[in-house]
This record gives sequence, C-alpha cells and structure tokens, in this order.
Amino acid sequence: RVRFGSLRLRGLSASWEEELRERSALSPGEPLSFPKVLAERDRVAGYLADRGHPLGRTDLTVAYSGDSAQVRLDVDPGPAVRVDSIRIDPLKRTQEEVVRRELTLKPGGLLLGRRVLESRQRLLDTGLFQRVRIVPEFADSGRPEADLRILLEERKSGWYGAGAGLLREPQKIARIFQ
Repeated sequence: RVRFGSLRLRGLSASWEEELRERSALSPGEPLSFPKVLAERDRVAGYLADRGHPLGRTDLTVAYSGDSAQVRLDVDPGPAVRVDSIRIDPLKRTQEEVVRRELTLKPGGLLLGRRVLESRQRLLDTGLFQRVRIVPEFADSGRPEADLRILLEERKSGWYGAGAGLLREPQKIARIFQ
C-alpha cells in the first residue's frame, strides 16, 4: 500500500506556504488518497482566489518511491485581479441601488473569492431573489481586471417564506415572551 510521504509547495511566498502547510489535510504516513490530494490542490487554488489571485494556476505532480509518494504543487499565483466595473442585468421590480448596497465588492478593489460568495449570500438573504450569479468577465487585454456581471432572478411578487423549528425546552421560550 502506498503511503503519503511529503508535500512540497513551490512558487509561493514563505508566509503563504507556511499558512497552507498548517492547514493541510494530508498527513505523512497515512495511506495515499487521491481525493484528498485533489482536494488539497483545490484548497490551494481557493486560497489564491481568496487573496485576489483567481487566475492562479496549481499544477500537481505525484512522484513514487517504493511505498511512499511525494506530492508537489507548483503554484503560479498570477497577477492580483481588480474589479473594473460592476454590471447588473436589468431588473423588473428591484431597484439597482438595492443590489449595489448588498455587494461587498467594489470597483477598484481586489476580486476576492470570499467576497463573491458573501455578496451572493447577502443578495439571497434579502429574500428578493431566487437565483443569484456573480460572473467575473475577463477582457482579452491582458490587464489583470475583471468586469463583474450580476445575474439575478427576482422572486415572484406575493411570495412568502416561512420556517419552523423544534424546541427541546419550550419553557425557556415561554419565559422570554412573558
């Protein structure tokens, strides 16, 4: 059985490499798991995107030596990408200002993966939209800038949402409302 031996990261700053190593799910001596190795590669790509490098490249190499495997990730972070403009597709009922208020990405700021997810969630949390897509569009100019296209599907008017829950200790809730 082949066991995981070591992880080498190349092409990153020392601080980024240290942070990634601390959070690695790969442990020396454990059986080699390709899903875990691929997840590690994807985690590195996500790490780059969360720091404004969504165009970064991560190449994976696995070298075998007897019953041990060395994993190497060659990383090219690529340029830091900034948001050039934000384009919101036309809406029927919702004003564009409502959408812009919920975005955590701004023109001139870094295109951060976590901010894309935060903005999407904030728009969904308004209850006004049933689908939200935030699509970075890269011009062929070679400049590290992206236009963001916001695609929204508004909920039908008259839509209502409700929720339910189960309490183990309803007497505590009764005290709150007394």
